Amino acid sequence: MTPVRVGFVWGRVLSRFGDVFGPSVNLAARLTDIADPSAVLTDTATGELLAGDARFVVETLPERELAGIGPIAPVLLRSA
Repeated sequence: MTPVRVGFVWGRVLSRFGDVFGPSVNLAARLTDIADPSAVLTDTATGELLAGDARFVVETLPERELAGIGPIAPVLLRSA
């Protein structure tokens, strides 16, 4: 299998002509850019929502500067 990188963010999006736009889409794209192969990264707010779910393990990573967004502490999401 080919390892993939995933940026996953809960938030509002604008859909137009089959494409999606918005701050959460931009953040997810930037997280995908910095994710290691086979990793799923999310933001702190989404990580907090998933932290109470026994199916997931969340790990806050060191803060990174994301282009066009600024500093963020990405959260690594893994299955429990």
